[in-house]
Parts: sequence; structure tokens; C-alpha cells
Amino acid sequence: MKKLLIATTALLGLASTGLAQVSLTGAGATFPFPVLSKYFDEYLKVTNNQVRVNYQSIGSGGGQRQFIEQTVHFGVSDNPFNDQQMTDIRKNTGSPALNIPFVLGAVVPTY
Repeated sequence: MKKLLIATTALLGLASTGLAQVSLTGAGATFPFPVLSKYFDEYLKVTNNQVRVNYQSIGSGGGQRQFIEQTVHFGVSDNPFNDQQMTDIRKNTGSPALNIPFVLGAVVPTY
């Protein structure tokens, strides 16, 4: 968590100084796409158009796969990695990977 906080602080600091534009790429679940789209639009405004996030809603499995393959900065899934998977990812990629819950949804049966 500390590394993520440091990285986020560094991105915000970099963006606020106007030194460089930062682009982040993510992929994954389709369910949270509407809220993610809003989050990323607002984040772009807060960072004075310096931090852009490109998110492709290709499905949870695709997001996890691309994150493991390190073709994206973050993956979004409705099925979080278990402890063993997280250990393997950290060991194999050197990434300080975290499971971070950020959207809650429900399925309601109707009649």
C-alpha cells in the first residue's frame, strides 16, 4: 500500500508541476466501466489534463491476463486474485500488486 501511495503522490506531484504528461493503461471488467469512465474523467480534470487513463473493458479474465503479462498498468476484475496468485504475481513480475475494492454492485432477480 505504501508503494502505491508513493506512486500516486509522485504522479500527482509530477502532474501539478506540469513537467510531463502521464498515461496509464488498464483493462478488465465491463460492469464497472461506467463508473470508471467518470472517475477517470474527473481525475483528468483534477490533474490539469496531465494524467490520462485509457481503460479497455474487455472482461475480467482479459484484464487479469493482461495485468499478469504486464501489458497494462492495472487490471479490473470482479474476481480478485487469491493470496497464492498475488504471491506468484509479485514474485514473477516484481510488481507491488494489490487487490483494491472500489465498486459495489448487486444482481437482483426479478419476476
